[in-house]
Amino acid sequence: MIWWTRRPSRIQRLRAIDDVARARCRTRSWAMCRPEFYLGLDNVTQLVVYTISAYIPRNSTILEIGCGTGRNLAGLKRAGYNFLSGVEINPAAIMAGRKAFQELAAVNIECMPVEDYDIPNTDCIFTQGVLMHLPPSSEFVFERIAKKARVLITIENEIHPTDRAWARDYGEIFTGLGLTQFESHTCETWPPLPEETILRVFAK
Repeated sequence: MIWWTRRPSRIQRLRAIDDVARARCRTRSWAMCRPEFYLGLDNVTQLVVYTISAYIPRNSTILEIGCGTGRNLAGLKRAGYNFLSGVEINPAAIMAGRKAFQELAAVNIECMPVEDYDIPNTDCIFTQGVLMHLPPSSEFVFERIAKKARVLITIENEIHPTDRAWARDYGEIFTGLGLTQFESHTCETWPPLPEETILRVFAK
């Protein structure tokens, strides 16, 4: 007797491909939730330092909202900025950053939700991949930022919403709050940032 395996149908093959893609997506999402994933994104930090250096003197106060591991703050410290601070909700991210970057030893990072943080008057406030994760109920934070920042730099995905991110036009939001936009461009030339990520520079 001859036995053979029946070829899977087209629908079965498509389902199998979809299952693999979903598994890869889950694996990637899990990896991206770990603070260690963000320690080596040097290209992103170079973009932050390059942009801030073009607008902000070295003796200025700088605040990063949602600083994660503090990788960007460490890069700014190496670039000669000394008046740095951050706020971050994840204590594990702060701990991982302090272990990885000795430059953070003298940098104050508050561990709390940005919604609870009393934002001080600051020469430059910047965000990188953070505002997009604030739900609509937290949008009052935008007005607080606009009031306290002399210069604001946002590097945010503005195009594709996900289950953990909201798509917004930050140009429209912050000009509507009284700031003037001086620069705006997509960030695909700074991988791994995609073209959906838009850098904007505002000032009062």
